[in-house]
Amino acid sequence: MKFKKISAGVLSVAVLSLSSSTAFAAGKENFKHGGCIDLVKRVMPISSKMNPEKQCSFNSFTGTVKKVTDFEGSKKGSKYVLVEDAEGKESNVIISKDTYIVDNEKIEVGSVITWFYDANKPMLMIYPPQYNAEVVVINNKGQNVKVDRFDKNLVSYDKSLKLNISEDTEVILQNGKPFKGELKNRKLIVMYGPSTRSIPAQTTPTKIIVLFEKPANHIQNSTGK
Repeated sequence: MKFKKISAGVLSVAVLSLSSSTAFAAGKENFKHGGCIDLVKRVMPISSKMNPEKQCSFNSFTGTVKKVTDFEGSKKGSKYVLVEDAEGKESNVIISKDTYIVDNEKIEVGSVITWFYDANKPMLMIYPPQYNAEVVVINNKGQNVKVDRFDKNLVSYDKSLKLNISEDTEVILQNGKPFKGELKNRKLIVMYGPSTRSIPAQTTPTKIIVLFEKPANHIQNSTGK
């Protein structure tokens, strides 16, 4: 009798383990994204405590726009964009008035875009995955773009890129006004060309855009929002 109970228990654990591993694999294979935290790790309770110094702030996804429609939800004026990556995987992107579109370019069917989304916010485990884009870049200029926060040494939170600011680096707010404050811990869009093969890679940015944030989280420069 004991042997039967133990066998049943082992079988139950095996079934549960198999189900969990299958769900995990499906979640990771549904789509390919760029960033330092995988999909499963980013789905967490809202109350979870996080150390931003050890997490990247943003992940990214690149694909071709297949359809653009009005978003029927709480965010009035938003667009619902269906995108397909190079492997044929689809995702839905919500473009709202709060989304910063680099150079204010138009998003239309056929455009190849990269969007960046908050890596630390909980996400629904659905397919196609759905994102609230914070930054969108139209990929038609052959430039490198990085969106992240940077520490006091101007190393990105994901430890992949170090910035070497020069006199030729243009640093502005998202409204186009010059920014003279500290870049430490700010939400930045970094545009750059060549970078070293070191770890982290180093580059001299051509342009840095400082995104607006709520004063409760970050002290704004006098020209900020």
